[in-house]
Parts: sequence; C-alpha cells; structure tokens
Amino acid sequence: SCLPEAQVAVWAGFVFVNMDPDAEPFESYADKLIEHFAEAFDFGLRFKAFHAVKEVPANWKVCMEAFGEAYHVIATHPQILEFCADTNSQYSIWPESPHVTRFHNAFGVQSPNLEPLSQQEVSDKYHAFRPGRGGGDQPEVPDDATAREVTADSWRGHLSGVYGRSLDGYSDAEVLDAILYHLFPAFAPWAGVSQTLVYRWRPGATPDTWFMDVIRLQLAPEEGEVPAPAETTVLPLEADWNEAPGMGGLADVFEQDMANLPKVQAGLKSRGKKTVSFARYQEGRFRHMHRLMDRYIQAGLEADGRDASALDPFRA
Repeated sequence: SCLPEAQVAVWAGFVFVNMDPDAEPFESYADKLIEHFAEAFDFGLRFKAFHAVKEVPANWKVCMEAFGEAYHVIATHPQILEFCADTNSQYSIWPESPHVTRFHNAFGVQSPNLEPLSQQEVSDKYHAFRPGRGGGDQPEVPDDATAREVTADSWRGHLSGVYGRSLDGYSDAEVLDAILYHLFPAFAPWAGVSQTLVYRWRPGATPDTWFMDVIRLQLAPEEGEVPAPAETTVLPLEADWNEAPGMGGLADVFEQDMANLPKVQAGLKSRGKKTVSFARYQEGRFRHMHRLMDRYIQAGLEADGRDASALDPFRA
C-alpha cells in the first residue's frame, strides 16, 4: 500500500505541507501574499542571516496576536514612540484572499500619543535609537523636508553599505517601515528591506506553551559570494532572546513583548470573563483570524459527524 499523500508547495524557499489532498491549492490560498511579494519583495534575493527558535510559556495564538498590531507600542516599547506612528498603523483584510492579512506601521513619524515634536526631534530620536547607523552623525532636517525623508535617505545609504547593493530603487516605506503580512494560521513574513524577519508559530507540548521561529532574511550582495545560511539556535523555555547569537538589539525588544505574554495567558483562564474582546480596528485582523479558526474547526466536526453547535463562527 502507498504511504499517505499530502499537498506540498514551495514558495520563496519555504516548504508548505497540507495533509488534506482535497484542500485548496496553495497558489489560490496565499494568492495575495504571492502577488505582493512577486511585485516588490523578492525573497529570491535574500539569504538566511539569522535563525532562532524559542519555547515560550503561552499559547501560540497569544504570541501571534502580540506581534500583529502596533498600538501596544505605547505601553511595551515606549523608547520608539518619538519616531513610530503606532496607533496610526494601517490594517488590511482582503475578502477575496481571506487567509492573508497585513499591518503597516510607519517609521520616521512620531506617535500621535505624544505632544507635537519638531521634525528635527523626530529624526534625532530615530538616529539615537540606531547609533552608528545612517551615516554616523545625526543629519540636519532642512526646512523644506520631513524627518521621514531624512531618516529614509540616511537608512537607505547605511543599508546599501551593509548589503553591498544600491537601494536607490526602494521607496521610503520599503526602507523604513514595519510591514508585516500574515498567512493563516501561523506564518508571518515582513516586507521591505529594513524589516527582513519571518515569524513562525507552532504549538508546544501543552496549550500553555509554543515555539516561535525568528528568521532574518538579508539581501544578498550584488557581487561576490553569498554567505552560507546561518545555523539555527534553539532556546529552551528558561532562556531569553539575548542568548541567541546575532540577534542584536532586537532581543531587548522581543523581551519587552515576552514580559506581557504570561499575563495574557493567565487572563485566558479567567472565571470572570469567558471570551476575548478585540479592539474594533487595531485588532480587527485577530477577530478575522479567530473566525477563520472557528469555521475550520466547525467544518472538521461536521465532517466527522460531530456536534458543532457550540461554535459560533461569526462571533464578535
């Protein structure tokens, strides 16, 4: 007899496996993701510069939600408020491609939660947060320019040197901003040339633990040898992200996020509130994804002839 068959798709160097031979093909399931990355964010030009996997004490959906919106910046990452637009972020859900969503958080623009800053102050804070980058000294913002334009130009120049290729053809948004796509259920690649991470979330041994992959895909140089893929660092439950070689300052930011997760996980077990409430806009993508989860669970139960009446796939 034959071994069980599965659908397998390869996209941008990633292998996707679906155990259901009758499931929707990957090409239509992920069409919006494939379309956008083919047009602007070619992963074929990149190599794996960093990869760490960490076990974390929370449910995987708690982590997915923690990294899928920007309005938590004011409480969790206050050090970037002066140059991060946080609550002005844009969230996208496409009815014709329901398994793909996106959030876009602009940098080089201050948070609307602060009193107005000058364009020079915004630029200075950005460059102070990234010391030694963007050409070294903090550039002056001309009267006819914005902090966003200046920070994009300086960061573009810095990254061109790091990557060994010109970034003159990339927009300010591609150079500066946090643009995170999510492919349901647990794959999230960043777009652009500055934020080059890919996240993957996997369930742990119990519903109270999960594994998070963080991969940095760096643009390869236009000339010369492409570096070998980085080795994978595995971090146990008791470790923190600072123990991953090569993660740099990003580890401190991740540790700020990790500090929130045990509290959220404990809240899931509250006897006083049986459901999770999502913000109307900032967490709209999460509401959408949970509805998708309910629909798949309901369909599975019904296919097995089991009672699915307890699930409401259209809950708010």
